[in-house]
Amino acid sequence: MAQRIETGVDAGASVLLGGALLFSASKLGLPLLLAAGWGLLGFILCLHLLRSVDSGRGRHAVRPFDVAAFEPDPSELLLDDVLAKVDEDSRVVRLFDPSPAVQAAPPDASQALYDALAQLRRSVLDR
Repeated sequence: MAQRIETGVDAGASVLLGGALLFSASKLGLPLLLAAGWGLLGFILCLHLLRSVDSGRGRHAVRPFDVAAFEPDPSELLLDDVLAKVDEDSRVVRLFDPSPAVQAAPPDASQALYDALAQLRRSVLDR
């Protein structure tokens, strides 16, 4: 499957190069037969060059391993870096705080937003 995809991509890239050469040669004023020859030559050379490139299959083979044999040490998964003091603006730390402390509600900013929009409206209308 991968080989067919690579062959298709190589052919597509070669067709694009050949078409670009055909288009540019025709825009330069070359006769259509000569422009088609340039496009065909570009297609053939590009396809040959891309097929000659080694895909490198098997170069980096990974040996299979047993997933069940991999068991991490439970002590490695524990977080032992405890914060000594939580700042007032540490929202993320407070989000994961295990203590049952009641969080203060965020301030209602609707009046401030209304005032800012009214001031913006007045500044636009004054112009």
